[in-house]
Amino acid sequence: MDQTGKESEADLEWTAALITHVPLIDAQHRELIHRINAMLTACRDGKGREELEAIVRYLEAYVLERFATEERETTARRFPGYADHKARHNQ
Repeated sequence: MDQTGKESEADLEWTAALITHVPLIDAQHRELIHRINAMLTACRDGKGREELEAIVRYLEAYVLERFATEERETTARRFPGYADHKARHNQ
């Protein structure tokens, strides 16, 4: 978003193509997009350095939580491609 609250062409956008139909994972993805867009806005506004530490801390925590969530959800839902999917993550 720009200073007026309008989305910038550079902002990431949540689209139907990103929907996993797993509410918790979709919420995590939406929050990630929101945080990235906030960082992009801060950079456009000349405040990127002030926001960098916060986004890095968020991303460190996000990665751990996101993959833990995915592991729980895919095993709980007996995702048929789980073994291949997990192998790609482990590469």
